Amino acid sequence: KGYMWKRSMKGDRISTKQRRLFVLSEAFLYYFKKEKDSSSAGVIPLDYYVVTRKIQPKKKKYALLLTLSNDSWKGMTTMYKLQAETPESLEHWVENIKQKCINAGNRRVFGIDIKEITARNSNQSRFIPNIIKECILFINENALTSEGIFRLSACTSTVEFYKEQYDSGQPVNFADALDNNVPAALLKCYLRELP
Repeated sequence: KGYMWKRSMKGDRISTKQRRLFVLSEAFLYYFKKEKDSSSAGVIPLDYYVVTRKIQPKKKKYALLLTLSNDSWKGMTTMYKLQAETPESLEHWVENIKQKCINAGNRRVFGIDIKEITARNSNQSRFIPNIIKECILFINENALTSEGIFRLSACTSTVEFYKEQYDSGQPVNFADALDNNVPAALLKCYLRELP
């Protein structure tokens, strides 16, 4: 139970940012306009969504994104952006919500045997996991001339964000990171966590 700022997207419509009281109960995240309200203003059925972090430390913005895991569920809100007031609060919410979301499933790639990953229908190759292929492809096309590409570290929160994107089966675009060290750091992290 606690306050977060809520913004939602449904089709082309984006709601205004509103401060709401959130209560997590089973696989549902209820939100209320005021603490004394007896009925909720809305509910988010978490088992349809994937949760990821979106942290902007310089702007002091600590948000989690709840993204609809399947486009075929028409009429549902496609994404919620919930902004916590502190990084600790964000971690608390993400850890509790993640257990109720669709994140688990068989989409996880970090810490999973390569044979299991390459056997999935979602993997494009029978021998190489998508994460390895995509990281190397980006480095080859954009970062070969970058000095210390595997030696220099990337922003930890950014690497963590992309790690969560892969583990939840979300599409990844390294160009958004604006840092060529991110795919290299992610690849090292992936290899380090192999069983």
